[in-house]
Amino acid sequence: MYVKPKAIFLLIGINDLFNTATTPQYVAGNILAIAKNIRKASPKTKLYVQTILPTTTASIKKKIQQTNALLHKKASRKPFTLLRTHALFADEADVMKKEYTKDGVHLNEKGYTIWEDYLKKQLSHFANNTTIISQTSHKVLPIKPAISHTFGFKKS
Repeated sequence: MYVKPKAIFLLIGINDLFNTATTPQYVAGNILAIAKNIRKASPKTKLYVQTILPTTTASIKKKIQQTNALLHKKASRKPFTLLRTHALFADEADVMKKEYTKDGVHLNEKGYTIWEDYLKKQLSHFANNTTIISQTSHKVLPIKPAISHTFGFKKS
């Protein structure tokens, strides 16, 4: 039996872009293929694809921009909602703001807080229009907009 979640938030691709032989077209194509497979396996799941976050590595900045542009271009024709998470963390030079990262790629505690707050906001929009069935009582219950779930991010 496969799990059929109510929502999936997908943030992938940055590691692939560090490979100098990997193109933005390849990475965007993989992201779209994964989204398609999720949709096929779980058609009722609300799917959120997040744009690739910036880094402080200048050599891949253009690849990130191009990959995100391809996702933007395809988003209106695909069965997912595109979340523009990149913009949350980018400075005026379109690189990761230093106050949100511990190593130029991964988020620090402040960065995770920004990300978590943004995702909670997205979940509350989703929850306002969603119901769930209680597995114990089989009653239909509204999902409360006030999200109290902790995402389980390790804050170092």
